[in-house]
Amino acid sequence: MEAFSTVLQSRICLEGFTFHPKCAAINLFHLVFADDMFIIYRASTQSFSTIDSVLKDFYLFSGLQPNFQKSACFFAGVDGHLKLELRNILDIPEAKLPIKYLGVPLISSKLKHLDCLVLKDRMLKRGLGFKRIREWNKASMLRHMWALCKEDDILWVRWVPAYVIKHSCFWSMKLPNDSSWTVRKIFGLRSVG
Repeated sequence: MEAFSTVLQSRICLEGFTFHPKCAAINLFHLVFADDMFIIYRASTQSFSTIDSVLKDFYLFSGLQPNFQKSACFFAGVDGHLKLELRNILDIPEAKLPIKYLGVPLISSKLKHLDCLVLKDRMLKRGLGFKRIREWNKASMLRHMWALCKEDDILWVRWVPAYVIKHSCFWSMKLPNDSSWTVRKIFGLRSVG
């Protein structure tokens, strides 16, 4: 994955790749979880052609290629004609959001109890309990606040100042109306932090 990331990053700089609007300020173009990769970009023929070219070159270099049966393209706000054109470049099936990771839907809003049952069952089978979950959650949110204040070099800490805080002061700014559940919880703990 690291070699592919390096090849992708070098080509993005050269070939006119277009970042997703919510990723451009922090130069985010992919996320890696174990052996899964999400490549995130604005839907354009140039971006799709760049990805296609990188995948082909990486295959020639390493002999490795993605399993297209386990791959998917996700579109938001893209008209049908452009989708068809883009899918002809990368022969990857389209899927719809939300998707699940480890059995839990990847969404920006608060997860419901039912959303977490699969993960809860897995944790219970491994002997992990749910004692004092509210305190654990509060401590986790405070840890996120600490990372934000220290400006840790992690994705979330780079994204929040760029798209939520912008040029305001974290401690005194008004919470944006469109904030995610996590951001609302963290802002709600400012008096504790």
